[in-house]
Amino acid sequence: MTHTYPTTNREEHWCSKCQSGGRWGNHDSAGHEKWYKDFLDFLAYKETRDAKRTASTSPKSDTSNGPPSSMKKLANVVVPVPGIARRAYVAFTDSDDESF
Repeated sequence: MTHTYPTTNREEHWCSKCQSGGRWGNHDSAGHEKWYKDFLDFLAYKETRDAKRTASTSPKSDTSNGPPSSMKKLANVVVPVPGIARRAYVAFTDSDDESF
């Protein structure tokens, strides 16, 4: 059996071999075995691909103690108090600023 799904205008086929007594989908009962084999192959491929992606994007262990002291910045933040007119600012200082 075949019909056109009205919302998407896609052709769908009835497969009585699918779980729960059958379903409408992209294969019919005669093509179920091939579809299922292809589906399992895809799942295996996806699992391998995802494992490779996870391995390549996992964070590397950092053995350093952070940036050199000349690159560390200190921030002074003034937060305005409600009802008092003050300006908020952020000032960064590092070793280069002190030489001016």
